[in-house]
This record gives sequence, C-alpha cells and structure tokens, in this order.
Amino acid sequence: MAFCPSRPTIARQRRRLTKAGLAGAMGCTAHKISAFESGDASPDPIVIGCMAETLRFPFEFFFAGDIEPPSTEDASFRSMASMTDTQRNSTLSSCAIAIKLVEWLETKHNLPRQDLPNMRGHSPNAAVEAIRGTWALGERPIKNMIHLLDSKGVRVFSLVEECRQD
Repeated sequence: MAFCPSRPTIARQRRRLTKAGLAGAMGCTAHKISAFESGDASPDPIVIGCMAETLRFPFEFFFAGDIEPPSTEDASFRSMASMTDTQRNSTLSSCAIAIKLVEWLETKHNLPRQDLPNMRGHSPNAAVEAIRGTWALGERPIKNMIHLLDSKGVRVFSLVEECRQD
C-alpha cells in the first residue's frame, strides 16, 4: 500500500505539533512536511521511519487508508471559546483514530447495532423524556451510563490526559 498523506497530519495533530514543530524534531523543513501532508511529495522509508518514531506511531500507520477527522460541527465541545486550535485538532484527530478503530472492530466482532433516536430540534428536556421512553428507562437514575450507551451501539472512548483542556 502507498504512503497516505492524511495520516501524518492526523498523527502530527494528535501529538499537538505544528508542521514547523514536526520538521524541527525530524531535522527537515516545514515545507517538506507540507508537501508530504498535501500529497505533493512522498517520503522515502527512512523519512517515514523518522516520522513514525518522532510522532510515536507505528510505521504501518502511514500506509493505511485515508483518514479524515470529524468536523467541529460533528463534535461537541464543552467550551470552544477557551479551547485552542491545537487542543481542538488533537481531540478531533483522536476521534478520527477512534472511528477507524470502530470500523476495524466491526469487521471482527458483532457489535450492538446503533439504537439512537434522532433528537435534533428537541429541547434537552424533551430529548431526555423521549429517549427514556424509547429505551424504557423509567425515571430512576441510570447506574452505569457507559454500559447503557454501549448496549445501544454508542461507542464511547476516553481521551487520554494529554488531550484534556488545561
């Protein structure tokens, strides 16, 4: 499989590095990193090895299929105003990797089918009532929200400490 230009971008953003930061750590220019990430140039295996080591990703990661992070509109952040672009990009890159992991898991295992009613346009209170009714939850507190969501086909991932907002 060929080198995939979107992969170094995801890995770099996941590690909270700029193109210049990655270039400095690798001993090359930001222009070279831009060329790799845009697909205008393909690095040789030695450069990919250096990139993999610098970014702490497996060498093979850079040869898998295209990967695209979710848009900020598809993600929900508690406070976009206090979040830096670097924090947002790191989080979205983590999400992109998680999405790829779920796609792979679904090919290997029979995971619960997603059972999420569309609540767009509902007020939070109306959405809660509708979901509790649809899922027959009643009014009692939910003992383990992660297990409930997992049983309804919602994939829950935890962000590592370095993705947390300071």
